[in-house]
Amino acid sequence: MPPAAGGVRAALGAGAERPGAAVGVVALLAIAAVCLAPHAEAAADYPMHAGVTPAAVRLGEPMTYHGWIGVPRGAVVRWQAPATGGNFTWGPMRSGRSPLTRGHGLGTVFPGDSAWVEIPLQVFDTGLISIPGLAFDYTGLANGELHEGRLPLVPLVVTPMIAANDSSARLRPERGPLAAPWWERVPWAWVVGTLLLVAGVVILALFLRRKKPVAAPVVAAPVRRRDPTAEALAELAALKRLGLPERGRFGEHAYHLGRILRRYFEATLGLTRPGDTTPELIAHLQLAGLSADDVARLTTLLRRWDGIKFARMDSSLDEATRCEDSVRELVMKRAAPPAGKAA
Repeated sequence: MPPAAGGVRAALGAGAERPGAAVGVVALLAIAAVCLAPHAEAAADYPMHAGVTPAAVRLGEPMTYHGWIGVPRGAVVRWQAPATGGNFTWGPMRSGRSPLTRGHGLGTVFPGDSAWVEIPLQVFDTGLISIPGLAFDYTGLANGELHEGRLPLVPLVVTPMIAANDSSARLRPERGPLAAPWWERVPWAWVVGTLLLVAGVVILALFLRRKKPVAAPVVAAPVRRRDPTAEALAELAALKRLGLPERGRFGEHAYHLGRILRRYFEATLGLTRPGDTTPELIAHLQLAGLSADDVARLTTLLRRWDGIKFARMDSSLDEATRCEDSVRELVMKRAAPPAGKAA
């Protein structure tokens, strides 16, 4: 180990024993890193450089190792993989070529290319750490000779995550394993199965206790017997309330009178049919056994109404009133019992 590294480690140990010296230790490590920082080697046949970014990290904090060498144009460069294990953890390697300029720290432009390499790195040790240079080899174009070399050492300052004398650090106390919550400890499969079984028993008991509905006896609705006489008289009263003759609507009034009389004979005689013409209706009335006076009277009324409805014959309020009275008398006469059967 270099003497500077040993002195820094001694300073780290002393700082850990004396509270409040952590700031001085870190400053000392930074000064040592600057003193030992690598630079481009001008004495060698080819320039080279190596370093890390950042130059000071905490324990296990990731960084990037980078380096380059100047080689003739067209030379084939091969970088050797870094050694694994120990306190160093290397990541995947990236490499490439770029021209050398004054930006690489050279006083003049080097007549060649820069072969560069970058590797992620983590260091798991504290203090001033020396990172070994990465090995390489390349073959020139002049004589085909194989050249081998290694990048320079890289000093690195690694500080602990929490200083040994840091009294402000708050560490959580150790805790034992936590018990699972109650809903994870309940055997839900048994609970659900038991509830389903109880529900099934309850439903079965209710089904067995259910009484079959007793069908209610069917009661036939009372048949209402039609009274043709009452219906005819009611229609005549309703027609009179309309007051059609008073408004000069004699044709409509004659139509309703004929309709009432036809429906009455259809319900009482059983011979007339809906749609009978006036001659057909008169013939049916003669076959029904009506008296000659009634048949003659009905014939006069029916033909008079046809003239008013279809031939637009004139009429009057007195004639309309007499027609209503004639229909009412015919209905009442047929509704009255024969004289021999009177009580």
